[in-house]
Amino acid sequence: MPGVFNADADLIRAAGSRVTELADGLQGLDRSAILAGRDAYQCPVVRDAASTAADRWAYAVEQIAAELAGHGAALIASANRYDEVDLDAACYLNDPGLAP
Repeated sequence: MPGVFNADADLIRAAGSRVTELADGLQGLDRSAILAGRDAYQCPVVRDAASTAADRWAYAVEQIAAELAGHGAALIASANRYDEVDLDAACYLNDPGLAP
């Protein structure tokens, strides 16, 4: 529910959780699927190219997953901070003597 900042912390937290789930889902995408049929290629150059592509794929997926995980954590932390500030504001409004 929107508080002082008109931000829906629950919605932000849910978005952060979903982004984190997406990052976790990417962890299962490794190079094995690309390499599964590599031995069927007769040409060593093609096999090497498949290995290179698989390595690049794995690196890219790893980097994307790390970025998503970081963004998900940041969204969740932001939602938590909104909740803290809203709680503090509510306390100060109820008892102005508590304000710093």
